Amino acid sequence: MGFVSPRAKVLARYVSPDAYIYGPTVVGQGSFVDAAVLGYPTRPKILQSFSSPDDVSNGARVGESVIIRSGVVIYEDVEIGDGAEFGH
Repeated sequence: MGFVSPRAKVLARYVSPDAYIYGPTVVGQGSFVDAAVLGYPTRPKILQSFSSPDDVSNGARVGESVIIRSGVVIYEDVEIGDGAEFGH
């Protein structure tokens, strides 16, 4: 039971139904996102009062043909170049 923000732009070839994508995160074409978290708010933001991580996330930018395997957490304001691989 994942979550994809209505503010996100996801062009990936696959996104797991267990992935969490917060804020205005952009995921490039041909990318693969397993059960991971993208755009997670930084510590100062999670210490504040808010109703959802999506409300305060600035999102992340993920390039094209990126592989993000299960268990990976990518914080907000992170930019990942094309062809990068994470996890396992």
